[in-house]
Amino acid sequence: MEHAYCEIRALVERYADAINRRDAEAYEDTWAPDGVWEIRGNSYAGREAIMAYWKPLMAGIPWVLQTINNGTVDIVGDAATCRWFHTDFAVLADGTKRMAIGLYYDACSREDGRWRFAHRSYVRMAEIPLSADVRTFSPTG
Repeated sequence: MEHAYCEIRALVERYADAINRRDAEAYEDTWAPDGVWEIRGNSYAGREAIMAYWKPLMAGIPWVLQTINNGTVDIVGDAATCRWFHTDFAVLADGTKRMAIGLYYDACSREDGRWRFAHRSYVRMAEIPLSADVRTFSPTG
């Protein structure tokens, strides 16, 4: 079970890393083919629908850093339920700067030896405007 926990934690970290690097291919690969994403009162079913929402969403956020905080994982065979707190810092296309704190509720499945999100639901807990002069740099150097 400890090994499965580490693999699931790695999935969550790959997800955040793909967001931070704006890597659509890596982001898509974190989802099961029929995965479901619930966010902002909407539901997107299947990788194609998820990516059709994600790409324009990310286009409106020129800079973001998502970090994964603490979480829980309950594993039963090739399925797991998880809860992860996260923090992100973002600069939006209109220049608005903010910090957000949120919570992901996940159902993960292991297929062909690899864990992916079967269902992911996001709840925004707080959004804090940032007024400081923030200089941002590309994560690719």
